[in-house]
Amino acid sequence: MANTHIFNNIAGNYDTDERKEIALHTAHTIKELIKQLDIKGRTLLDYGCGTGLVGLKLLDLFDETIFVDASEKMVEAVWEKINSDKIQGVTAICSNAAKKHDPLLKGDVLIMTQVLLHEPDVRGLLSRLYEAVNPGGTIIIVDFERNDKVESDRVHSGFELMQLQADLLYAGFEPIHSHLFLHAEKFFMGEDASLFVLVGKK
Repeated sequence: MANTHIFNNIAGNYDTDERKEIALHTAHTIKELIKQLDIKGRTLLDYGCGTGLVGLKLLDLFDETIFVDASEKMVEAVWEKINSDKIQGVTAICSNAAKKHDPLLKGDVLIMTQVLLHEPDVRGLLSRLYEAVNPGGTIIIVDFERNDKVESDRVHSGFELMQLQADLLYAGFEPIHSHLFLHAEKFFMGEDASLFVLVGKK
């Protein structure tokens, strides 16, 4: 994942009230989709997990959860939460699938929340993450809908769902569901933003 140095610098102050609220909505949306789509799986991979704000709210759905982030400081923050709450069946590792496939990454359900936003080579990352999802598994992507008012040399301006569905197909996943679920003011680089969820099957 790109911008790793930035996330290392902000890890200690990442859990703002606004991010916690967005994470709560995101986790609720993912939970409802898992129930509605009858998504099965014992192991959750939270790729680009940050401080675990979303994945920690999904622990009751899985036997094992693996938190993954390219930022060492973010992974340290997850471990602090794991150890503080004495959580079982959970681990956190520092890994960057954008650079190379990591054979240690294996799960039945892989979630990514506002991760692709920071990745220059979206198709390349999705193709490597295809190898991390077990046969019959599921990928769940949460990110920003495209907003052309956002101009940055560090992140995408969000995504068009049709294009991202095409990127999933290119990587080997079959898109099976997508919808917008949250609109927030001034949340995306100072601009209003809508979050979508996109689900694919391997």
